[in-house]
Amino acid sequence: MFGRYSWIGSFLVIILMTGGCAGTSQPPQDEPLPPPENALPLVAPLIIEGNRLFAKRDFREAATKYEAAIKAQSSSGEAHYNLGLTLSKRNLYSEARPHFEKAAELEP
Repeated sequence: MFGRYSWIGSFLVIILMTGGCAGTSQPPQDEPLPPPENALPLVAPLIIEGNRLFAKRDFREAATKYEAAIKAQSSSGEAHYNLGLTLSKRNLYSEARPHFEKAAELEP
């Protein structure tokens, strides 16, 4: 009986694999973004320092830098994205989501 229905499982896997990629222009990034060109003078160094801490896997301290960047320039989609990424690395998904949404709103 299993053999008769195995093609259904294969079909579903193919559909999910092709359908899951439809409409995405880029693969999701797993690294923080650099500061934008229009970053305020205080914001760019905060994002750069956050990125350095992220690379060292010090996600807690990286988050504080990105939070400070957002406080200084709330319109920075890069800072919101980086904070969301950092929070997700700490498994704080419900806290990360609004920052990903804000990043998408600011930088579609």
